[in-house]
Amino acid sequence: MGKNEFLQKLRDLLRDLPEVERQEILYDYEEHFEVGMEEGKSEAEIIRDLGDPYVIAKDLVGEQFGGVSAPTRKPSTFKMTMIAFGLILFNLVFVVGPASGILGSYVGFAVTAVVVFLSPLLLIFSIVMFGLEGILFQIFVFTALFGLGILLLIATIYIGKFLYRVLKMYVQFNLKLVKQGGF
Repeated sequence: MGKNEFLQKLRDLLRDLPEVERQEILYDYEEHFEVGMEEGKSEAEIIRDLGDPYVIAKDLVGEQFGGVSAPTRKPSTFKMTMIAFGLILFNLVFVVGPASGILGSYVGFAVTAVVVFLSPLLLIFSIVMFGLEGILFQIFVFTALFGLGILLLIATIYIGKFLYRVLKMYVQFNLKLVKQGGF
């Protein structure tokens, strides 16, 4: 890209600004080119120093006029297909195993929490089978188990929400990777 292309692109991107303001900005950038040429720089070096016209226009126009965005290219269908195939293969080899282990651990933890929570119901069975012998100790143990069960159920809920968020973020990352055509 040369000086004229750079200035033309900047002019096009600044079309939402008032004419006077746009001319002042373009004059400033023409001066940058003149000063750079006097210092012995090439047009390419000056453009590299100034930066991308899209970024310059976005900074100058800002949110006031809805902003300026660089044109985006849609990746080819073949590339998207290959990335999707690669992700499926990667997920099957490296993600499914650990995810299954984590899910199994979570289910085991949840079942344990429910069992510990419901264990005080055994107090009724214990009283029927063994009478009131040692009832204070049994009440203490079952009360402790009930409290522990409540804590485990609360922890299970929070862990479940966390695992759901992580899974959702990972799936969104994979979809974004396929749609954008790579990193």
